[in-house]
Amino acid sequence: MKRMTVAELAACDYDLVAPFELSLAVGGAQCVVTCVEVLRWLPGRRLVAKTAWRADDADTRVPAVLKLFIGSGAERYCRRELAGLAMLQALTFQVPDQLAEIGSAEGALGIVFRFIADSAPASGSNLTQLHALTWHIAKMHEAGVWHEDPKLDNFLFVQNGPWFVDGDAVRGQSTPLVTIPGLTNLARLLAERPPSFDVELDELVRTYFMARGWPVEAQLVNQLENALSSARHKRVSKYLKKTLRDCGEFAVSRGLSHFSVRKRQLSATVWQAFSAEPDAVIANAELIKAGNSATVVRWQPADGPALIIKRYNLKSGWHALRRSLRPTPRYRASWQNGHRLSLLEIPTARPLALLERRLGGVRGVAYLLMEDLGDQTLADARLSDARLLGLINEAADLFALLRKLKLQHGDGKASNFMIHEDRLHLIDLDAMRPSASGWSKDVRRFLDNWPPSGRERVAAIFRTRNLLS
Repeated sequence: MKRMTVAELAACDYDLVAPFELSLAVGGAQCVVTCVEVLRWLPGRRLVAKTAWRADDADTRVPAVLKLFIGSGAERYCRRELAGLAMLQALTFQVPDQLAEIGSAEGALGIVFRFIADSAPASGSNLTQLHALTWHIAKMHEAGVWHEDPKLDNFLFVQNGPWFVDGDAVRGQSTPLVTIPGLTNLARLLAERPPSFDVELDELVRTYFMARGWPVEAQLVNQLENALSSARHKRVSKYLKKTLRDCGEFAVSRGLSHFSVRKRQLSATVWQAFSAEPDAVIANAELIKAGNSATVVRWQPADGPALIIKRYNLKSGWHALRRSLRPTPRYRASWQNGHRLSLLEIPTARPLALLERRLGGVRGVAYLLMEDLGDQTLADARLSDARLLGLINEAADLFALLRKLKLQHGDGKASNFMIHEDRLHLIDLDAMRPSASGWSKDVRRFLDNWPPSGRERVAAIFRTRNLLS
C-alpha cells in the first residue's frame, strides 16, 4: 500500500484514490493512518476519509473518519470545525465522538471522529427525515445558531435521528434569529430538494413555526416561498458555473485548439477513444439525424453503455464567427441546461462530455455526449394507447414545473419528450432559457402536435394545471 506524507498528499489532483497510508503527527508523535475510502477531497485544502483507526491503548482498529485540513487556512478551518460541533453539542444535538486531534505536521491539522455505523445522508424524498431536520434547525435558530451550508450530505441519519457532521459552517450569536434570517436559512436546506417536492412545503413550514412558537401566518409562508425561490436560483447558478470548471465532478481541458469538459464518472477510456478522432467515431456510428446545423448518432463504445453524440456543425466561416461572438453558444446552453434539469431532478438525457474545437479565439465544430434514452418519443405514441393518458398528464406536470421555475424550453414539440423506463424525459435543450412567460409558447407548440380529433382531450388535461384558459 502506498504511503504518503502530507506534502505528497497536497500535491495530488482530483484523481486521489484509496487505500493509502498517511504519515501524520498525533499527540506529538508520528502516526501512520490507513485511509480506506476517500469521502471528500479538495486538492491542497481538505481530506475527509474513512480510516481504520487504532488508539494508543487499544490492540484493535475501529472504523473512523479523518477530517484533515491542509494549507494556509488549516488552523482557521480546524478551529471553526471544533467550535461549530461544540455549539451543536451544547444544544444536545448528536455529533460524532472525537477520538484524536492531528497536530501540526507539514501545515496539516485535523480531527479523527468515530465512524457513525448504519448511517446514510439525509434524503430529500424522506419526509420524516425532513421534518426532523426542520425541527432541529428551528431549535438552532431559537438558540441563535445556524448552519451556513445546510446540504443534505452534511446530515447523517440513523434510526434515532439526525447526526450533525459538519461543524465548519456552524455560526452563532447571542440572540435568536429573527424572521427573515431564519426563513432564509431554512430555505437553503429546502432548496436542496427538487421543486416537485414543494407540495410538502406547508407541512414543513408548520413544523418550523411550531418549534419556534410562531403562528402560521400567510405572510410568513409567502416570505419562506420567496426565500426558497431565491435560494434555489442561487444554488442552480452556482452549480452551472461549476459545470465549466475543473472540480471534483468535472474535468476541464483548455488549449488554443480545443476546450473540453467531461463528468469524471465518464470512463477515461471511452473519453480518449472519442476525443482522439470524434468525426471518425461519428462516421462509424448509427445515424439518427443528419442536418445542416447538427448531426446526431448513437455510438456504442467498446467499454460501457451506448451514448448519443450530437455534433454542432459549421455552415460557413460567418457561422463560426457568430458562434464565437455569442456568450453562450447553443451547445454550451444544452450542456448547462442538461445539468440544470439533472440538479433539479427533472428527467432528461444527462450530458456527459462536451468538446469544442477552436482555431485561436474562433469556435469551431462542437460535440456533446449524452446518455442514450432509446428511440421512443411521445410523438410515436397514439391517442389510443392505454398509457398515453398517463404520459400526457406527466407532460402537463413537466410544463407546470417549468412555469414554476420560470423556464422556457423553446421547442415544446412531442418528439422532444423521450419515453424511457416508463417516464418522460425532456431533451433538445439548446433553446432553453429563463423566461417568466415563455412556457405558454411551449404549451401551444405541444398542442399543435395532436390531431384536431384528440387535441381537446390533451387541452383538458392541461387546463387542470392552469396551463390553458
